[in-house]
Amino acid sequence: MKKEAVPVATGRFERAGREYFAKVVELDEAARVDCEKDGLAALAAAGVVRTPRFVEEGRDDSHAWLLLEWLDLVALDTGAGASLGAALAALHRIP
Repeated sequence: MKKEAVPVATGRFERAGREYFAKVVELDEAARVDCEKDGLAALAAAGVVRTPRFVEEGRDDSHAWLLLEWLDLVALDTGAGASLGAALAALHRIP
């Protein structure tokens, strides 16, 4: 049985023809990816800013990782920048 590919570095990662964003840390820093997963879930629950969808988390003998939805990011124009600023201000008003 073929073992599924796992990410080895932070950045763009492909598996089965799909693109993901991988966040990879040394195993002794695994708590960082746990915190990042929790933070992304809290941002998503607020419903104010677009966050990448969580796909999976994993660990092996030396690394821990998160796989997230790949977002094609582009430079913001003036209108998009203003919208992002308003969304971030709204986020900071959430109790």
